[in-house]
Amino acid sequence: MKIPNLESLYQTLGSGNTGVNTIGNKIRKQIFPEEISLDEDLFSPEIKPDSKSDLIIVEGYDDIQVRMAKCCVPVPGDDIIGFVTISNGIAIHRSDCLNVQINPTIGERIVDVSWGYTANSGTVVWLEIEAIDRPYLLRDATIAISDNGGNILVAKSVTNSKRIVSLIFQVEISDNNQLDAIIEDAKKIENVFDASRIFPGKK
Repeated sequence: MKIPNLESLYQTLGSGNTGVNTIGNKIRKQIFPEEISLDEDLFSPEIKPDSKSDLIIVEGYDDIQVRMAKCCVPVPGDDIIGFVTISNGIAIHRSDCLNVQINPTIGERIVDVSWGYTANSGTVVWLEIEAIDRPYLLRDATIAISDNGGNILVAKSVTNSKRIVSLIFQVEISDNNQLDAIIEDAKKIENVFDASRIFPGKK
């Protein structure tokens, strides 16, 4: 949006082509840039894509930056949607992510996206394995992850007074098929009663 002078600004506002909120956000961004969040900022110039953008196909856009949302961390094979942000391209969310609320009155903020053909070998996810504590439980859990090709980056455990242990792992995987295999094998471990993907970044 480029307005050459004050008179043009008044004409634009009077015609209804540009809303007061749009102008206000542009002014706020110049004066208080730290107050404009990525999800609010819809009016900044698009950023050119980086090499990682080949992983995602964005319907209707040829040149735009994409990034994986930190709240739900989609992995190849997940159902996904694109959420238009200001000054940081399109955020890719899982379609069931609770942080994305679709408002029909601003439908242009949601775009159709799909997985491309570039293999991704470095998606990081969090896993939680819950079990009744026993010796060698952590060893068996790490084996279930490693045998399915997962690369463990972080591992920690918390045990409560009833001897229920929660094993938390940050794991690097390639796609959701690998993730499903890890979870399936983890559930077969002795004393384990649940294993699932978790989302520490969710509000």
